Amino acid sequence: EHVGVIVVDYSTDFIKAGWSGEETPRCCIPAVLVSDKSNRNPFNSSAAKDNHADVKSRPTTSAGQVAGEENNGTVLVGQDALDRLKNMHKAGESTEGLQITYPIKEGRIVEWEAMIVLFRHIFVNELKVGTHP
Repeated sequence: EHVGVIVVDYSTDFIKAGWSGEETPRCCIPAVLVSDKSNRNPFNSSAAKDNHADVKSRPTTSAGQVAGEENNGTVLVGQDALDRLKNMHKAGESTEGLQITYPIKEGRIVEWEAMIVLFRHIFVNELKVGTHP
């Protein structure tokens, strides 16, 4: 368990995060989110707030969709999002029904709700520090 300062370095393409004093970041994830377009407010959904907890350990379809999660507000972040897009492309499936969000443009955060989902993913799933109210 760490007690210290978390360092987050974000750019248009990637977000790196870790603990101050360590030589390398604990994580480096793509700055992208994928959600279903039918979910009108994907970053305020319960799935986004729960940050798709443990999505990597749940079974996925050939297209990278979490099994049993179709149209329920699932938000995939970082590499999970890119893997889903890649798998859909390989399978010849359309991404027309997906909302692809890049919350950082030219080094500036332009989609704050999406960025909060990415931050929550980094803190909870990557750095294992939990959440606060």
